[in-house]
Amino acid sequence: MTGLDADEARVLMLSGIGSALDDLGLTDALSQTERKLMAALPEATRSKAALVSDRFHLDPFSWYRKKESAPLAIAIAQAVWADQRISIHYESWKGPIQRDLDAIAVVLKAGDWYLIGRAQTMRVYKIANIQSLSVLEGNFERPTDFDVGQFWSEWLTSFEVYIRGNRARLRVTQKGQNLLKEVGRLPIASFPVPDQPDVTDIELAVEGEANTVRQILYLGAEAEVIAPETLRLAVQNEVSRLAGNYYK
Repeated sequence: MTGLDADEARVLMLSGIGSALDDLGLTDALSQTERKLMAALPEATRSKAALVSDRFHLDPFSWYRKKESAPLAIAIAQAVWADQRISIHYESWKGPIQRDLDAIAVVLKAGDWYLIGRAQTMRVYKIANIQSLSVLEGNFERPTDFDVGQFWSEWLTSFEVYIRGNRARLRVTQKGQNLLKEVGRLPIASFPVPDQPDVTDIELAVEGEANTVRQILYLGAEAEVIAPETLRLAVQNEVSRLAGNYYK
């Protein structure tokens, strides 16, 4: 099979994304677009495009998790398409908030939909956490210099620094490193342990102590906290509490 031309690439782009666009109410439109595109292709190209469609499928959801319900995704997407202002009631980690904003864009990240909205500044809202919304009067003027891909990349970097601004040093086995990879956690740095080839010291970006303790316990005996001492003690205390549930 030779390289793809532009039409074949479009078919490849459309193939398999129906499960994601169904959240936005666009499945029927997607199917119609794909049928029209296939019908417009020359016979030879159509056959090759069908081969591509049969060989590529996009599954945007992570392992070991169910798709999270986002019933307001369609209404939010409609507001984004129409450059409408909306008012949302949002359940943030600090508690419920109400905010009026411009519906700028939607982003699909690992199976979850996010809204990029502008109040005084651009902010990101997980759509599944939006409890209710209403459409406000009038339309907003979309920023001409806004690049959603660039904004999202920069926002992710700043968010990860904010949420995981602390560091922990762990001594992990190879199985422990594999477990970390399964949940998308990659070390910042790795260091060999002298005379212990079966383990590696790693530096990991971590968030609050409670969440970090739970993540470390997920690794079981495949990881040991080396530093900081406060985190090591917190894990010890949690292990003692856990043992108390089983050895009474």
